[in-house]
Amino acid sequence: MQKTIYYPEGLTVRTGDVVWNNEGVNVRKVISIVTEEEAKHVFVADGVTDGAGFFWSRYIGESDLGILGFESKESFEEEGVGKLSRPELLCVKFLFHLLGKQIGLNIWDNKDYLYYPVLWPEEKEDGKYEWIWYLFFQPYHPPVTSFDEEQCFRFDEHSWHFEKVERKKQDLVRGL
Repeated sequence: MQKTIYYPEGLTVRTGDVVWNNEGVNVRKVISIVTEEEAKHVFVADGVTDGAGFFWSRYIGESDLGILGFESKESFEEEGVGKLSRPELLCVKFLFHLLGKQIGLNIWDNKDYLYYPVLWPEEKEDGKYEWIWYLFFQPYHPPVTSFDEEQCFRFDEHSWHFEKVERKKQDLVRGL
């Protein structure tokens, strides 16, 4: 069975790619490229039968919790799946470094943390939306059994400052 699949723009999907999904809101890491048969074995109870694709992890760093989801190649365009461009990935890296400097932690490329960003649409007073970066992280001490240690920070692009997010909003944004 062929395991080569392509993003809508024609690039080959590779293990380790950092990608957009969920209509370009979530950033995920490709864990493995799979055939339809392989996907069925993992998600047999969910009835995944819509073709080859890739398993993804929410966490984009060196450490992750393994497979957290599946993206079928048939849904790539509908779901806004695409590899982050180099400038987009550098932006995410920069934001994690900026947050780390603000709170005194080295998060990016640190195997002791699980981390991921979400680009969330927030409605402004005029009824228009603006896209806001939310950065999530928690210490990685296997086995991870809860999100109790997870923290979330909202980036304010006007002040270039991060604000800690209350748990209710954190759960809402993570739930995407």
